[in-house]
Amino acid sequence: MTHLREYFPYDATFEPPISAGLEAEKVCKAFFILNLTAPPDARHVEQCAVIYSTNWGEMFCRTFDRPGESFEKHASSFLARQLSQPLHGEIELNAFIPKGSQCARIALI
Repeated sequence: MTHLREYFPYDATFEPPISAGLEAEKVCKAFFILNLTAPPDARHVEQCAVIYSTNWGEMFCRTFDRPGESFEKHASSFLARQLSQPLHGEIELNAFIPKGSQCARIALI
C-alpha cells in the first residue's frame, strides 16, 4: 500500500486543475501488480492487476488473466489495446512483483 500511496499522491491524482476537464480523458499513470496470488515458481505473468489514473482525477482497476507475451514485452501497447481510455503520450508506468516471484519482468515502456 505504501507504494501505491507514493505513486498516486492524493492531490496530484484526485485534484487535477479544472482545465483538465476540458481535455479528452487520458490515462496518465499505471501501476501493475503481477502474480500476487499465483505460485511463486510461475515463469510467466499469470495474473496482472493494473491500477491506473486519468487526467480527470479518476482511478480505475482492471485485472487480466494470462495477459501473454505481448504484455511482457511492451506493457504500454497492451494497455492501449485493452483500456477504453487512450494513453497519455508520456504515461508513467510502475510495477510490483511479489518477493520471490519467478515471473517474467515486464518492459515498462
